[in-house]
Formats: sequence, C-alpha cells, structure tokens
Amino acid sequence: MASENDKQVLPPYVSYSSLVSFINGLRENPMPMQIDRYVMPKASGSQISATVNALKYLKWIDANSKPTEPFKQFVKADDDQRKALLKKTLEHTYPFLFNNDEFNLEAATGGMMADKFRALGMQGATLSKAISFFLGAAKDAGIQVSGHIKPPPQPGGKSPSKKTVKKKEDELPDDDYEDDDTPGTERFQIPIPGKQSALFIIPSDLEQDDWNMLKTVLDAYIGRLLKG
Repeated sequence: MASENDKQVLPPYVSYSSLVSFINGLRENPMPMQIDRYVMPKASGSQISATVNALKYLKWIDANSKPTEPFKQFVKADDDQRKALLKKTLEHTYPFLFNNDEFNLEAATGGMMADKFRALGMQGATLSKAISFFLGAAKDAGIQVSGHIKPPPQPGGKSPSKKTVKKKEDELPDDDYEDDDTPGTERFQIPIPGKQSALFIIPSDLEQDDWNMLKTVLDAYIGRLLKG
C-alpha cells in the first residue's frame, strides 16, 4: 500500500487569494514548525487538504509538512521581493509550462493549457481551479500569459437553487450520486432501508482524534434532530 508521501502531488487547485491570505497571516507570528490543521483552525477539511497540497507542490513544505527555506523567505519578504521569489518558484515547479518548444505560455490557447493539466490527471472542477490558481500566481509574479488562456468552465455551470437541488436529490436512486473529483477526499454511502442512502464526503487523512470528534458531533446533531 502506498504511503501518504508516495502519493502524487497535483498542481495547486486551492483559491490563489485564500492561499495568499493564509501566507500573509503567517507574517504576524513565528513560522510554525509544521503546516497542519492546527494553523488553519477556521478552515474546512477540504480547504486544509488543498492548501497543504499547494504548499507541497510549490516545494514550500516538505513531505512531512515542514516549511522549507524558500517558503520562509517568501513569507517574510515584502511585496516587491515576493514577485521575484514567486516567479522563480513557478518556473521551477511548473516545468511543463516553461522552456518547452511545444508550448509557449505567451501564445498558447486555453485548450492547450487545459491539455497540459489533463496530462497530469486533472479534470473537471479541479482542472479549472488549478488553471485559475496558476493564472493568479503568474499575474502576481509578473509572468506574461497569453490572453487566450482562460480557465475552462466548471462542470454544471450556474449553481441551481436549493429547491431544484432538493428535487433532483429526491429523484435520484441510491447509487446515482455525481462523482466528486476533489483530491484528498473519500466518499461512502450508508444504505437506509426504504430511504435514500446517506452520503458522506470526508478528508482522506483523518486521524483517530478526528474520527472521535466527528462521532461526537454526529451524535449531538442526531440527538437534536430527534428532539425537534
């Protein structure tokens, strides 16, 4: 069985602005010895997973989530210094977009860009988010990017109203849920006789303490529903 450190690290698909906000928050205190959920207490499990993935891909934390020297420099740098440091980081960690005779970042199309990320196994909403991240980072780094490159639309288009979502869910058979392609999550269903199955989507890296907390919260929530 592959270990956590053996898993492929995908290009960042977290919101670029949220990552910058997190990094800016680290300026206010000494650098933590490890980047984990305890330094992101208000973030959801999926947000934490996506942030850690981004930092690993950019070589800003190592396989054990410990900050690297380039990351420490970037956090403490002023805005002007960050521009050059970010440019160097992107050129190093996105080699498939730079120094490539078959791909010119300044003249490529959106389809060509999407193909580069699909070749890494990205698809759907995650692919769109990954391209959005790169475009935001490239802009801050002063990297020239073709105006033809836009993130592909996320599957599903405009979000339906809550009533529409509820109606569609009621019409679905138990096993007809839409696939969730968010890396770092696990999904499972619990069949309920005569009713639609309960669907759970959780971070794949939960530890014993996390499971204990989740059980406590679910027990309390179920108890409140039964009373009301």
